[in-house]
Amino acid sequence: MKKIFSIVAVFLSIIFLSGIAESFEIPQFKIIWKEFSTFGILFDQKLSDNQVEQIIYEFREIRKRREFYKYFPQTTPGGKDKYTVIQIQIFTNPKWSSEKMMKDFLKYKMSKKMEKQYFNNIRGYYGWSNLKTIYERGSIGDCDDKLKSKNYRELFLIH
Repeated sequence: MKKIFSIVAVFLSIIFLSGIAESFEIPQFKIIWKEFSTFGILFDQKLSDNQVEQIIYEFREIRKRREFYKYFPQTTPGGKDKYTVIQIQIFTNPKWSSEKMMKDFLKYKMSKKMEKQYFNNIRGYYGWSNLKTIYERGSIGDCDDKLKSKNYRELFLIH
């Protein structure tokens, strides 16, 4: 038993000292718009897909630590908690992240070509809901019942 404990302790020490378990710090971003429980956030245009993926996984960890309040206004005041539902769309192109673009998209005021371009400019997505059942999804790009970003790649889905 002592030997197993020693091996585990050494292994964990190696992980922490090597930086494998290091926390990822989310780069600075700006909240461009909020529509109900959905936020459009804008990052630097030089953000790689790898960084987008790290950001999405970090949002997942932030949710587990119940620390969304450090980044976003509450989405469900009076709900089970202040973030019973939250959706985050990640953008890097200011033109496509504007509130006007989002509203035009939601109100079907865009051509089909523009809708595709809008969706292709969503670099990443994180969503969480704890209404009746647990739902959590993270992806590079985004998808819905009609559209899918050209770079779409699901990272995780729980429902």
